[in-house]
Amino acid sequence: VFDLVNRGAGYRDREGNLWFGTGAGVSRFKADFRPEPIDAPSIQLIGVRVLDEAIELASSPRLNHDENWLTFEYVGLTFRRAPDVRYRYRLIGSGMTWRETSFREVQFSSLPSGSYVFEVTARIGSGQWNPTPARFAFTLVPPISRRPWRIMRPALGELSDQGASEQLREKIRETAQKVEHLDTAHAIRTRKMGDDLYVDLHITVDG
Repeated sequence: VFDLVNRGAGYRDREGNLWFGTGAGVSRFKADFRPEPIDAPSIQLIGVRVLDEAIELASSPRLNHDENWLTFEYVGLTFRRAPDVRYRYRLIGSGMTWRETSFREVQFSSLPSGSYVFEVTARIGSGQWNPTPARFAFTLVPPISRRPWRIMRPALGELSDQGASEQLREKIRETAQKVEHLDTAHAIRTRKMGDDLYVDLHITVDG
């Protein structure tokens, strides 16, 4: 087939075939021609960059909340012309639906903290999409100020003031009452910090 067709040099025969005169001879398009189904190309993720720095593809990284600018590079493996390859992608966890493109790179910026999975697949022209997309999972860890309180509670509990139980306070009072010349023990205050227990005990003594 030659793409330079002579003006007016076209003809349709009784069988519906189309004939065209070109700069390299005569071309015929058969009326009963049916293109063979085109297999979807395999899709491969070839690069991921965080803040323009490449990271390993085999990992499922946990990134800081401010490392939220990511670039994904991918390619559909086929012998077809590159312009014939179409791609579609989505970012699971962001609420995004499938988006179609002819570009082999996509960027996401200012992503909020959370867990995400990037998926991309490919097809030839209007053929079938590859049902097995390339995938990359990652997590943007929230800043400390936004992390759930339950994560920090055990550590903070070790540092914060805690009082002794009523049962332990009663044992302290009973022990104090056994001290010679002690009249009364009252106003017991306790404070527990880590493994240490501090006791403030107000007492009166005889004579």
